[in-house]
Amino acid sequence: MIKVFVFLTTILSAVFLRKSVVLQHILASIAYITLFTLLHNIDYFKLPSIMYTLLLLYAFLLPGLWVPTIVGAGFLLFLLTYSSTVQFDYLRANLVGVVFNTVVYAALSYFFRQMIIERDRLKESENRYRSLIEICPEPIVVQQKGKLVYANPAAVQSLGAEDVNKLLGRSALRFLHPESRKNALEHVNEVLEKGVSARMEQRYVRLDGQVRSCELVLVATNYGGKPACMSIGKDITERKKAEEKINHMAYHDTLTGLPNRSYLNECLYMAIERAEQTGSQLAVLFLDLDRFKNINDTVGHIYGDLLLRQVAERLRACLGPSDTVFRHSGDEFVILLEGVTEDGVRVQAQAVLDQFKQPFQLHGHEVYTTTSIGISIYPQDGMDRDVLIKHADMAMYLSKENGKNNYQYYRVHNNRLARKLKLENGLRRALEKQLFTLHYQPQINLASGEIVGMEALIRWMDPELGVVTPGEFIPIAEETGLIVPIGKWVLHTACHQYKQWREAGLPEIRLAVNISVRQFQDKQLVSTIQSVLEEFDMNPGHLELEITESIMQNLDQSLVILTALKKIGVKLSIDDFGTGYSSLFLLDKLPIDHIKIDRTFIEEITFNANTEAIVRTIIDMGRHLKFQLIGEGIEHERQIHFLQEHQCTIGQGFFISPPLSSEKAGELLSRKQPFVQV
Repeated sequence: MIKVFVFLTTILSAVFLRKSVVLQHILASIAYITLFTLLHNIDYFKLPSIMYTLLLLYAFLLPGLWVPTIVGAGFLLFLLTYSSTVQFDYLRANLVGVVFNTVVYAALSYFFRQMIIERDRLKESENRYRSLIEICPEPIVVQQKGKLVYANPAAVQSLGAEDVNKLLGRSALRFLHPESRKNALEHVNEVLEKGVSARMEQRYVRLDGQVRSCELVLVATNYGGKPACMSIGKDITERKKAEEKINHMAYHDTLTGLPNRSYLNECLYMAIERAEQTGSQLAVLFLDLDRFKNINDTVGHIYGDLLLRQVAERLRACLGPSDTVFRHSGDEFVILLEGVTEDGVRVQAQAVLDQFKQPFQLHGHEVYTTTSIGISIYPQDGMDRDVLIKHADMAMYLSKENGKNNYQYYRVHNNRLARKLKLENGLRRALEKQLFTLHYQPQINLASGEIVGMEALIRWMDPELGVVTPGEFIPIAEETGLIVPIGKWVLHTACHQYKQWREAGLPEIRLAVNISVRQFQDKQLVSTIQSVLEEFDMNPGHLELEITESIMQNLDQSLVILTALKKIGVKLSIDDFGTGYSSLFLLDKLPIDHIKIDRTFIEEITFNANTEAIVRTIIDMGRHLKFQLIGEGIEHERQIHFLQEHQCTIGQGFFISPPLSSEKAGELLSRKQPFVQV
């Protein structure tokens, strides 16, 4: 009984003692040694069954196939050693069966045991993986065939559900924003078909209807033994809001909230691409507020900013859904019109002008302002954004020149610019090749009718451009500085002609020559005039220089030059009096001899009582200041009678005589009788 107890104790200890494999083998060996001492008491017919049953139990419970093999070999060795106690016939009959069954059962028990171990390990791994997913702070969901089959607590919270049962079984598309569903479905199908992962940003909709943004990673997986798609999300709503805020600040004006110049460049670039693909037109309207600086200076910059905001609101209100207004800079705005016709552009431009008819209310201040608009059209006026904006800007300045509060197209400006360039080149060519000529218009004494002077007027007949009027080329000459050499040529040619008249025995008269503001700024003006007078031996008192009122803008400098000219002995007159910068107080300070009443006043005589009053006032003032008055632009007899009645001294105009060539002017001077009967 003691041996049986030792055997059972050791074998059970070996089975249940799992921490030490070495100790298990020691206890198992003691158990089998004890068993061998009991063999003589065991029935031989029961021995094989007992042995391979114990060996099977041992191999199943203890790791390693080598243990039962060694034990079985030792058992056979023991039988051979103590063969005298064993019935060999029975042994030989069952030996093969014992060994074979022992090995087979031991191997099967080993593999079953390994399967159980792997199952336990897999279950442990799954539990560990599920625990990680459950405690993961990022939302994780699994979908099969478009339905949610799993959601971790973070996903339940993110989707606004009370518990997971509110989510399971529902369509995954229900939680995606309608605009995101198509793209998301394409990614899910790609992940399931190709077994790849995908990353995307989507907007999702919570159960309470709140729309948020998330970043998703899609992974192909298995759930319940079937293919599934696992989505791991990260809420990026706050990041998106920050990005949108930064983007808005980068592409929008902080004062008006309108898109800024950077956004204009991008939008115009894309609009040109669309117009090129569709063969349509687009228009760029460049706006500049009129007299905005005056408003800023009058009511202050705070009110100026308020005005800009109200202008932005009005511009937005008058545009269509596909049109965009941008703040370019300062008080400049740009409107982009896509897919428009010429008529549509005109209608929209007029609608913009109409927005400025009503006053702007600026904290109790009622302010009126207007805008000037320049328009460029794609593709006629340019093929890229910079050119279109530049041309619209140039057209806007043309609008300013035309009185403001209107719109002008670039092609009109372009025609003018082309004409201007031709005139500038032509002026240089005319100066070089002596294509200019001088005509002379008589000035008569309105009391006697006698010729008392001739005004030299430049004329230009170009072989390419034809007849070019002074009103067209003189401003260009002043702008380019060519007026200085042209003025010198006029002075030199007129004085030379005067010498020829004098040598021909014609009466000595005053020769009037116009001096522009640009010439007046020439430091060599006085010396040039003095040199010409000496060259042609001309009496300085016979030369009259006509200057415009605009020289009074710089009175100190003008006074120095006028005084120097007066010392030479030449006569001075103010041309176009009444239309410029004259001050009655300053007239008494200037060393002038004549005042020419502008033709715009003479034209209104007998038609406009107010104009007649102005002319009478000018004549009376000039007479009291000891000036001689010259009425220019006389075209009707009634105008002569009016000037005679009010004692204007000298008259000039087409009614008296148009400008004449030097030959015809000389013939006119050769007459002995009065030129005009008065």
